Amino acid sequence: MVLGVDTGLLSLGLAEVVVWPSLRVGQIKSHVYEDKRTDLKATERILDAGRDLSRVIREFWPPNVIAIGVEGVSIPRKAAPQHVLKIGAGWGVLMAIAEANNVPIYQRFPASVKKFIAGSASASKEAVQRAVEEKHGLDFQNFTKGQRSHVADAVATGLCVAAQEKSIDMAIRMFDRQGETK
Repeated sequence: MVLGVDTGLLSLGLAEVVVWPSLRVGQIKSHVYEDKRTDLKATERILDAGRDLSRVIREFWPPNVIAIGVEGVSIPRKAAPQHVLKIGAGWGVLMAIAEANNVPIYQRFPASVKKFIAGSASASKEAVQRAVEEKHGLDFQNFTKGQRSHVADAVATGLCVAAQEKSIDMAIRMFDRQGETK
């Protein structure tokens, strides 16, 4: 199974994606982490949100994770330093958890994920969501409008990584033969 992640520190989408060799999705379980506190200084918020994020990921961590697929980020030249720090802190938490669990991280940039799931590198967030809903039967009704794109991106990223990484494909086939993912 692949853990798909839509990066962000104040809002983060996680999706446990169980896939079979044909990339048919067997199960999707998803979660959105949001931190809406405004009473903290930037450094306090980063440290506090990093601890919270680490806790949420540990609680969500599904058994048999063979990879983490993370939607990559590009940082605009004029990005505020606190935003860059938040992104770095989020990546640091993910990397530490992956390392502690001996699970590789595979990064995919948004254009690659959009092309894979929706057929166009410039697909809108709504088009990605529709493609995930139509192709894999995920119902977004349990999520707020703002959360839906994070979940859809996490699912799409997990599927993209599972489809493109040979080592993941081999592991999926091995688990499928042994009946461990059914």
